[in-house]
Amino acid sequence: MVSGYLMTRIIERGSSARTFGYARFVRARAARIWPALGATLLAALLLGAFLLPPSDLNELSREALSAASFWSNYFFLSRSGYDTKGADGNWLLHTWSLSVEWQFYLLYPLLLMALAWLDARRRDPSPRARLGPPVVTALAALSFGRYVVQSHAHPAAAFFTLSCRAWQMAAGGLAYWTSPAAPRSSRGRAATSAAGVLLILGAALWLRKADPVGLGWRSLLPVTGAMLVLWSGHEDGVLFRPRWVQGLGRASYSIYLWHWPVVVATQIAILPRWHSPAVKVGVAALSITLGALQFRYVEGLGRRAETSSGRGGGPRPGVAAPLAFLGAAGAAALVCAATSGLAFRMRGAPLVAPAREVDYFPDSCSNFMRTADELRLCPIVKDERRHVLVIGDSHAEHLYPWFVETSRVSVDFLTEAECPPVPNVERLQAGLHCLDYATRAWQAAAAPRYDTIVVSATWGLIGGNGPPYCHRLETGACAPLPDRAARRAVVLAEVRAVIERLLAAGKTVVVLDGTPVAPYKVPQRLERERYWFGAPRLTIDLASLETETWMDGLFTELERQRGFHVVSLRPRLCDSKVCRVYDAELRRPVFLDESHFDPVWIAHNGDVLAPFVQLDRVRL
Repeated sequence: MVSGYLMTRIIERGSSARTFGYARFVRARAARIWPALGATLLAALLLGAFLLPPSDLNELSREALSAASFWSNYFFLSRSGYDTKGADGNWLLHTWSLSVEWQFYLLYPLLLMALAWLDARRRDPSPRARLGPPVVTALAALSFGRYVVQSHAHPAAAFFTLSCRAWQMAAGGLAYWTSPAAPRSSRGRAATSAAGVLLILGAALWLRKADPVGLGWRSLLPVTGAMLVLWSGHEDGVLFRPRWVQGLGRASYSIYLWHWPVVVATQIAILPRWHSPAVKVGVAALSITLGALQFRYVEGLGRRAETSSGRGGGPRPGVAAPLAFLGAAGAAALVCAATSGLAFRMRGAPLVAPAREVDYFPDSCSNFMRTADELRLCPIVKDERRHVLVIGDSHAEHLYPWFVETSRVSVDFLTEAECPPVPNVERLQAGLHCLDYATRAWQAAAAPRYDTIVVSATWGLIGGNGPPYCHRLETGACAPLPDRAARRAVVLAEVRAVIERLLAAGKTVVVLDGTPVAPYKVPQRLERERYWFGAPRLTIDLASLETETWMDGLFTELERQRGFHVVSLRPRLCDSKVCRVYDAELRRPVFLDESHFDPVWIAHNGDVLAPFVQLDRVRL
């Protein structure tokens, strides 16, 4: 938003003075952006070479390459979903926005230059007849429309892509073009600026618990507030007058570059105490300190290069320093990536297996964010005399390797990640169709083809303080479930009713109860412990089970009915005090991430389900 305003002002003033040139503009942006980014990447890679195991450093180097090439928005888009949920390991996730801005910087001046060229060849030379403002307005409207549509259809694409974000930067240009119409009196400008600030703060308070992916039209509120602040031109207002505010503003780019790596490092180092206010204050203070130092000693080089970038004759001094910083960071990242994170520093096979080596659940079988018409079965063809159906969310999908290895009968998976199979309950999140999925899953379970239904899900997702849900009533309306107690009451009633209908129809229903949930990605954490301390020693507290046990009472009651069975892996994972996350015999992590079973581990430990996939059916 602010970038769009500044870029439009630079281009318009340069064009009016006939001093604007595209190459000079790009060099000036490079002088402003590249040195600090390069220094941040170099520092992160250097620290990582000493403090991080090869798996982490390899991941950091890949992220650094995407950031240095200003392509990280599409890099993280390709990994959207589970991989971008937590900070752990996503060191440079925040650079997606810098990549979007740089892509905008390269294209926006070309658009304005083309429109100015057309203006020069038109008969009407008046400012009102210029093509720039109306064309940019139209393109901003198209971009905003695409953003709103994609926020519902493909939220990750709406979040990360330039075509869906361009409207925000174009809005800054519109604020500049319309600024002559702003109030001229000091009081009027102050009131307009204050209204903008209040709108930004109000939007922040309203949206503080909302998922930033899929905000849709609500993003218009803070953008409108920023437009009002810029449009007012009240730069000497009370809020912006203090020297410390101006200092933060000047160093804001470097603070932005450092804040997320500091957050990630802090979460890795002291995760159990991450939510402490003192820790968060410390993170903010360290980010500001590092940003201020980088602003003074690194961005200063860029500013000197920027002021010299327009001089002619010989090599361009405005390019050398920025290119040296970014080039050095890119070269360091290439070395780290080519050596798998300087793998020679650590002996033994990595605990973090490359994705291509993990036989988890076929991508072709995923129903994640699919509509009802797009849902599909994932068959495991064995003996066709019996068919078993597996339903649930991703915590049903992680059982797939065991069924492939062990089942003697044919098994169909009908699952959708992020959607526990609860009838008549919708998750209120853009892109998800959990109600449609649950309806289809239980309809399939009632089909004569299947005599046994296996249900597995992370019940803590819907029974905890997670995303919002609503309950579909007989009238067709979907009533919001305002708190955890309301959600749990509805879920218990709906799950009981649908299971009892299946039991009355003579089906066998098998439920795998909940398992521990770690507050971090287990393989990465174990790999760090092996690098730091020589051997994995991680366990997690029994409290990690609390969010998954609230359905146990219902399952215990249902066990009294013929055909219902509860199986559990908890005895293999937990004792009276802790739950283990590393299998010393297999030398494998138990989990692939925070809570999904490692495919090798579950292939060796899923035999609690073995009685239900034999040729002879279990009913009692």
